[in-house]
Amino acid sequence: MSYARCLDRLVAVAMVAVILVSANILGGCATESEQVIELEQHGSAGRRADISKEVAKFAPGWEVVDCGDDMGPGLRAEWGGRKNVLVTHPTSTMTPCVLTKEVDVPSGKRTTLVLCVSQDRDLPEDWPKGQDLPADWLLVVKVNGREVFLRLVSKKICTEDGWATLKVDLSPYAGESIKLAMEHHANNWAWESGFWSQIAIESK
Repeated sequence: MSYARCLDRLVAVAMVAVILVSANILGGCATESEQVIELEQHGSAGRRADISKEVAKFAPGWEVVDCGDDMGPGLRAEWGGRKNVLVTHPTSTMTPCVLTKEVDVPSGKRTTLVLCVSQDRDLPEDWPKGQDLPADWLLVVKVNGREVFLRLVSKKICTEDGWATLKVDLSPYAGESIKLAMEHHANNWAWESGFWSQIAIESK
């Protein structure tokens, strides 16, 4: 995404905010569903991309829904110094891309969800020199629909190689079959791509 396109999107989001505030003032408070429709009608939503085959190849057993088609989601042979990298993107400001898997958590072991993630670092040609790319995204992990982990993935949490290793303890669910979900949410709707070099469940 170019610098100019980013500015266009930020302007579009600002316009939507003005529209929603105006609607509340002039016509009473809009419902949540009406607000979602309003947002998606004014450029803060994209089309969905089918990357199910890429996800199955990258992380067998995982399924994906609501991946947006912006910024080239799918599997990349190499990116950020690592091979075989999965790229995801939210469908809209309101709709995250979601990866899910049914997991049998073994008894008597410490089970951990291990993720290696990063944010977009590809500077557009017209990007101002000396200015950091405002790229980040919100990762939410849920077990059986309940949020157990939340982290803003940005340059701040990454190591020198540009990647962050995140771990979520699943041991409290030992002996249970759980539905694990990882939600990739947008944050400010600018350079929202999520990069994954590892999705693993380890039991020791």
